[in-house]
Amino acid sequence: MGHLPVPAKVLFEDFSMDICPYHVIRNFTDIGVYNGLANSDEHGDYIGFLAVDNPDIIPGDFLNDDNKQYLIKETDYDKYNGHIELVKFYY
Repeated sequence: MGHLPVPAKVLFEDFSMDICPYHVIRNFTDIGVYNGLANSDEHGDYIGFLAVDNPDIIPGDFLNDDNKQYLIKETDYDKYNGHIELVKFYY
């Protein structure tokens, strides 16, 4: 768990050109599409999603963008002002 310097929505607005739709694939079924931002931290590479979007993603799912597929291994989140704002899915 980390702490954000600004609300996650502000980060998504600031990096709007880098937001990408990711298809969630579970058991070979496309179960949803969420807009996310690829990033990394001290724990590794991840794709972050706004917590308010309530992304239905669990370890073992695949996230597909237009160019690549990512196997999700672990989840975490970041808070801003005591509230979960960003859900991170490490691959």
